[in-house]
Amino acid sequence: MELTENLWLACSISFVIGSIIGAWLYRASTSGVERSQLEAKLSAMEKQMQKHQQNLDEHFNQTAQLFNRVTDAYKDLQVHMANSAASLSQDPSASHQLSDALLASQTLSPEQPPESREKSDDTLLSPPKDYAPKSTPDEKGTLSEEFGLQQPIQPQPAK
Repeated sequence: MELTENLWLACSISFVIGSIIGAWLYRASTSGVERSQLEAKLSAMEKQMQKHQQNLDEHFNQTAQLFNRVTDAYKDLQVHMANSAASLSQDPSASHQLSDALLASQTLSPEQPPESREKSDDTLLSPPKDYAPKSTPDEKGTLSEEFGLQQPIQPQPAK
């Protein structure tokens, strides 16, 4: 009886070990195929992403070129209108308005150095003020948390 039990035990252990080895060999053989499929899919997606990035770069370059053309055409039109107004207009105010518009657009021109743009901006426009002038230096400004709040009335002690 002991021999039979040992035989059954050896057969059971051999079966379990064989099953484990078989499962491992099966997984090793199929994972190589799946891995190669995943690598192929990954490389295809990378190529597609690179192509999309290239198309996006081309789009933005072309858009920038078109905007530059529109800007140049607008500047040419504005110069033409200012010159025509100066030479053809009987009304000097119309000529001055177009000249002022031309000067204002040239302040935003990228060819102009930043120093001259700042000077032009200062002479043409002043920045908006987000405060009201104070009548005395001790007065709270409009950006103060207490501005406009009425102080609570203190009850006077009874005599």
